[in-house]
Amino acid sequence: MAALDPARRKIRIPRSLTPNEAPIGLLEGELGVELANPGAPRLWVGVPSSVDASLRRIVADGSLYIANPDTAGNFLRTNTGTWVAGLPLTGGMLTPVPNDIGLDINNIGTGNSLVVRAGATNHLVMGANGNITLSNAARDSLPFLQLGGGTLGALNDAGAGTGLALTISASAAFSRGIRLVNISTANTSAALHIDNNSPGRGVEIMARAGGRGVFVDVPATAFGVETICRATGTGVYVTGGAAGRGIHVLDGSPCVSINQTGAGQCFNVFNRAGVGFYIENFAAAIGPAVDINNNGTQDSLRIRNGATNHLVIAADGTITLSPQAIASLQAALGI
Repeated sequence: MAALDPARRKIRIPRSLTPNEAPIGLLEGELGVELANPGAPRLWVGVPSSVDASLRRIVADGSLYIANPDTAGNFLRTNTGTWVAGLPLTGGMLTPVPNDIGLDINNIGTGNSLVVRAGATNHLVMGANGNITLSNAARDSLPFLQLGGGTLGALNDAGAGTGLALTISASAAFSRGIRLVNISTANTSAALHIDNNSPGRGVEIMARAGGRGVFVDVPATAFGVETICRATGTGVYVTGGAAGRGIHVLDGSPCVSINQTGAGQCFNVFNRAGVGFYIENFAAAIGPAVDINNNGTQDSLRIRNGATNHLVIAADGTITLSPQAIASLQAALGI
């Protein structure tokens, strides 16, 4: 470092005679130095009384200067003026002051507010508009989700428990555990798509006392439930418990509509001890409880026991009865 020129012109600023006392009697615009001990010097300037009644204002306070960290790795400065270690690049923990915010991200731009990733895989991305995108691994690891009407259980079920459990509060009248709104105009879109590749049930609904397992409110010309039968599959499979009803239909217009287009069974009811198909018609004049409109060439109705057809009504109205059915009719009619 080069030495100062001894022949240089010098400007000297008066100082207070007593350390740690601000200079008094400064003229307007005059500078004065307060020699602090211990500490750093302070520089004052004289001002009119309209600015400050003490006739001075501090210009620079050497004690407020931030010195370099005294220990390698300490690059965060606390509100008390001490240097502490920051979060290491290899990971760390952020401990906020009690009752304060640990991390506040105020994004006023258009880029993402937060990205958590492993290499090129983004596990969590929050956009500036608040949209959250999760990777498959992050989504499947969520332990639970909180909803307004209840609590969702674990999403990933590796055992014999419940993969997705939803409980609605007993006082939540007219609440919906899950509400799906599909605004797509494509008739191939689905608000809920379940791809069940196991021999188990894709959807299992257990209706408790007085409740409805499935309630469908259908507007005019719409389909409440649409079933597509593939090959030899079953579109709707209903098992009626002991003395129970597999399907209970209150007369509507119509309540059940089946469009059979394949070789499978679009409506298959296995009855065990109860009533497999029960229709209760309250309509006095509108009716009927069952309306079969067959515009094709196949049979309109067939009642059978295994391979034995007891009653067959063809598309042209022809009725065929088994010998057992004929004999029972003759006995009932006294023929």
